[in-house]
Amino acid sequence: MVRHTPSGAQREGLRQAVRLTALSMVFVTLGVAMTASGELLLGSVVTLLFSSSLIVGILRWRAVRHGRPLPRTDGSSVWIAVAAILMAVASLGVFFVAWTAWDILPPGTRRRYARELVLVVGAVGTVFFSAGGVLSLIRRLRRRTAQGTGDDQR
Repeated sequence: MVRHTPSGAQREGLRQAVRLTALSMVFVTLGVAMTASGELLLGSVVTLLFSSSLIVGILRWRAVRHGRPLPRTDGSSVWIAVAAILMAVASLGVFFVAWTAWDILPPGTRRRYARELVLVVGAVGTVFFSAGGVLSLIRRLRRRTAQGTGDDQR
């Protein structure tokens, strides 16, 4: 196996990917711990949100490490679609927490953020991330079908 020496840009890309992956792993672990300790709603939202970041970090890490281009966000990578759908579920969780469990959040959080703003952010995130993830999967399926039939339409 021949190993190549990465360029400066590749090393920086690898450092960024490793930082994103490590930080995401820390937050996924915290989310799981929160869920296990009884904070089911908030722990689940944190876990889902940072799981999507973890997927993107791992994809970036693998791409840079193997000298490949970064994963495309145009629907050619199913993992980008999965990450978007996880973000949509996390946004829905934020909306759900603000809608049903606002009174049990810590007082500092309730003072810092207006409930209406959190509801809007959760709703908008849910709509855009779910639409992006689903459309990305549809585009991938259409592309795969076109390749299977010999059509070159995109």
